[in-house]
Amino acid sequence: MWQIVHGAWDEFIAHYESRHRRTYGPLRRDTVAVVDQFYRCGDLAAGFTRLLCPECGHEKLLAFTCKTRHFCPSCHQRRVRSLGDWIAHEVCFEVPHRQFVFTMPRPLRGIFRKRRKLLDHLFRVSIECLRDWMRTRLDLPEGQLAAIAAVQTFGDYLSFHPHLHVLAATGLVDREGRFHLMPVESIEPLTELFRHRFIEALLREKLISEKKARQLLGWTHSGFSLERWYVEKTAVKKPGVPVSFPVAIENPDQIEDARLVVGLHRYGGISENFGVKVNGTEIEVDPGDSAEFSEFFAPLDAELPVEILKQENVVTLQMQEGTTITSVQIVTQSKIP
Repeated sequence: MWQIVHGAWDEFIAHYESRHRRTYGPLRRDTVAVVDQFYRCGDLAAGFTRLLCPECGHEKLLAFTCKTRHFCPSCHQRRVRSLGDWIAHEVCFEVPHRQFVFTMPRPLRGIFRKRRKLLDHLFRVSIECLRDWMRTRLDLPEGQLAAIAAVQTFGDYLSFHPHLHVLAATGLVDREGRFHLMPVESIEPLTELFRHRFIEALLREKLISEKKARQLLGWTHSGFSLERWYVEKTAVKKPGVPVSFPVAIENPDQIEDARLVVGLHRYGGISENFGVKVNGTEIEVDPGDSAEFSEFFAPLDAELPVEILKQENVVTLQMQEGTTITSVQIVTQSKIP
């Protein structure tokens, strides 16, 4: 990657205004700063630490790193691991959690391409909808939501696709600090609440016209996605034999993209091959570097062929002995009319 950036960055900067500004907007200063830091990552000329073995006297120079997120593969991976560990052990309550992904239809995404600060609307509306949905369902008008959220602006194919990932406790905390668990049920009411409030926010800020708002609200299939299908019972250590989980989804004939997400935990990492089938079809899941961890606690995911999906699906996993399956999810994106 360093070679690609080193060979193309100067030309990219020189022709940005004429070739790219119209599509992507002004080149942000923080983008240039991140690339400049990446250039110096691992460069001894930019600073280093001298390491000395007190026994043999051997010396080694360890170059400073850029410590940037998302751009430098090495530094980003270290930050992901350390941040994930901190969230899991220091931030999250010891209660069930879910991940929610809030997305918007394609016709609205262009509003945010050149004005990233407007994504604050996506963050605020999504969190308020999630909180209010749980408050209504649990009859806790003052219940507090415990959640961490992160905006992501690209999809699987690196196209501009702004959406919000939210890791939330599956319930609310009352004034006395007691946790009230949210039952597993359809999130369609939450999706509709998000759809209406987000359109209202854009209309209020004059980012869309009233005609466009009526059009978006009139769509049978809104294009607003908040689809995350969970099995009810997981978090049980499984032996090295196949175990099946039922996963129900809605409107499988309207799905245009789907992914399987399996949350796993195992001391010693995932060091053996594992098998995954959905409705009898073998699914290839890339284990990444899961074998390198002394304690692996993270999701693995894979793309699903939409033609194999039904309303009632069966996910069969054959995991290494000692693995705890913490969640099994099918994440879907519906077609836009």
